[in-house]
Amino acid sequence: MRAVLAVIVLLAFAVAPVRALDGRRLRLHGGRLVDERRREVTLRGVNARVEGVFDVTFDDGRLPLEPIPVFDDGDAATMARFGLNLLRLPISWSALEPARGRFDAAYLDRIAAVVALCRAHGILVLLDFHQDAFSKEIGEDGAPRWVLDLLLGPNDYPYLGGPLTDLGARRTAPATLAAFRQFVLDAGGVQEDLAAAAVVLARRFARERAVLGYEILNEPLAFLAPNGDAALRAFHERVARAIRRVDRRHLIAFEPDVIRNATNRAPVPAAPFPVRGTLYAPHIYTDVFDGHDYASGDPAELAPSMERAAAEAAAWGAPLLVGEYGIDPNAPNANAWITAELDLQDRLRAHSAFWLWEEISATSPDAGRVTVADGSSARPARAGDPSRWASSCIRPRPERSRSSRRRGRRSRR
Repeated sequence: MRAVLAVIVLLAFAVAPVRALDGRRLRLHGGRLVDERRREVTLRGVNARVEGVFDVTFDDGRLPLEPIPVFDDGDAATMARFGLNLLRLPISWSALEPARGRFDAAYLDRIAAVVALCRAHGILVLLDFHQDAFSKEIGEDGAPRWVLDLLLGPNDYPYLGGPLTDLGARRTAPATLAAFRQFVLDAGGVQEDLAAAAVVLARRFARERAVLGYEILNEPLAFLAPNGDAALRAFHERVARAIRRVDRRHLIAFEPDVIRNATNRAPVPAAPFPVRGTLYAPHIYTDVFDGHDYASGDPAELAPSMERAAAEAAAWGAPLLVGEYGIDPNAPNANAWITAELDLQDRLRAHSAFWLWEEISATSPDAGRVTVADGSSARPARAGDPSRWASSCIRPRPERSRSSRRRGRRSRR
């Protein structure tokens, strides 16, 4: 019955084919994201960890942290059939720059291959410098080993490997917290290193129509450092300006401190972000990571966090992109939670990417959480399988929703 309902929902929301979006030509206008004809664009999509792109392997005999699924033409075709137009693609600094100043062209090619699959199906890709617990060396993914050597000192941190069964502990381990603190303080000029890596990425994809833009850093942890919020803003501005030197057209996304995942709020800035063409991209995990659950099933319980996110985005002068949202499919009222979050996104005209495509992870304390897959199996589900979540999660949006009436003014970029 679920599969039948999912098909009905997909057919009910089918829209007439339109020309694919061009990520190079999207602009900000009146606080909204618009295309070259000033028609408002709504982005709905998913996150996908991709084998060969999400770096969890080692070359020194340590076991891989976890299996990562492939992403092929069938995945992109299924996303398009579901009406999705955005893929947030987590990429790994450790794979892009395995040695300081040496960038891996083959790794860029692997990213480009995923972008090409999405281009063929009219899907835009947000290239996300991802991390969880700072680095695969001490956590799950993120910075290369040479960065840890720079921040903490060689051999002054544990060399961990797979299988990954303790991600929650790794996130709060002393080495992880110390690495974040030193990174936010820019020890050894490490932020300039990440900016240089972002420039290499942006230079490679500056002319790519299927790229939406670049996300500076997933879930940064700054509150442990003195004046962490100001330091995080300075870091974001540094990297954004570096990207703009080589790519003036694609968008740039930035996140607040990861503590927002638990507090459901972030500081409201006194001034907009000074670099044009940005997206404010917090993660929304209300009743997931904040010590509460959604047993009440009351959408009013979820509204304050999203409304605050919209206010934060407005103060930054940037459209709101919910870079991640989701819930354990076994949690109380999980489908109702997803529906309520999508209703809030619609009301607040926010863009979003659901976590996660095609995986049911058994390797972290989030096991099964926020998974776009067939919840009846503990194995990765192949894209295209009818899914228990589809009737509540899939809500395709027209690529162009309305035209701006303010014809006389130039788009803000």
